[in-house]
Amino acid sequence: MAKANALFNIKRMLNESEKDTPIEVSFLQDLNYTLRQMNTWSSGYYFKEVSNEKNPELFDTSEGKTVNVVTLETLPEKCNKEHVYEDNHVLYHTNDQKYYIGVFSDGKPSRRYKPSDMHCLRSMYYQIIGADPDEEQQKSGDFYGICESGTDRHLRVQTAISLMRKYGVDCDYVDVEEYIKENNLQHLVVEKKKQYETKVYDKNRNIIFLCDGILKYKGQYFVFEFKTESSYKWINRESVDDSHKYQAYTYSLELGIDKVLFIYENRDICTKKPFILIVTNENKQFIENRIKNCDSYVNQKITPPIEASVTKKNCQYCSYKKQCKVDGK
Repeated sequence: MAKANALFNIKRMLNESEKDTPIEVSFLQDLNYTLRQMNTWSSGYYFKEVSNEKNPELFDTSEGKTVNVVTLETLPEKCNKEHVYEDNHVLYHTNDQKYYIGVFSDGKPSRRYKPSDMHCLRSMYYQIIGADPDEEQQKSGDFYGICESGTDRHLRVQTAISLMRKYGVDCDYVDVEEYIKENNLQHLVVEKKKQYETKVYDKNRNIIFLCDGILKYKGQYFVFEFKTESSYKWINRESVDDSHKYQAYTYSLELGIDKVLFIYENRDICTKKPFILIVTNENKQFIENRIKNCDSYVNQKITPPIEASVTKKNCQYCSYKKQCKVDGK
């Protein structure tokens, strides 16, 4: 009886709280909730936990229907390809059923090196061994808005660059996949192309990277990188950010282009600053050594020490803070 009364009182308090909430505040709360849900299930599909792993299922959040996970061999005949995801998994459908060819994800980052993680050897190590990342904090609708805004600005600026030749400017947006083929870069595999961006995998070094593009401007080749940032960062921007240099070194190593053109845009007023980073052989060798060093720790199953060069800013956005604390210095 006491438990029932307690539940009733909680429900009453929630209802009274809702009555006191101004309608505009309530709307904003509901809008932010919806934005979080949209981005949590951004593809429209997510894996549903099931007891029978031999017959896994997917739940379609957009339609509330079950989707069957199958292999190519068990896919029914006369299925139409509906959607190809960035991991190359494919969703097929018939008139009344949907079939997804794919595998379950363990929820961990892929065991591949990423240019943006090269600043910390220990973070690289954790990712390659498949260590458990920290439990992700729920992000706000505002956070997703910032990400969407950056994506939108990327697309608009990249579209403008692709039209420069049309307006008489000596500039071409080079297709990354064609560049890889023409330059016989056999170690690189294109995993995904989306408009102007290309996801590329180096099968020899185990590096995965997303390239904003390659430009041929006035006869010179450049790797192109576009960044958006807040006013307080942009106003003092006088050079390429240190955290972005490892990306430039990696792109240069992979594509054989020594000049990286960065455009930093003020997120508030869209004013831009350009910088060119010339990547040296020493810079590229640094990345090579970095990977070999991490591979050595992985093979020996030894956690690398925390490097003196790692900053508090690096640690702030790290996905392995808990594991790092357990392992100590």
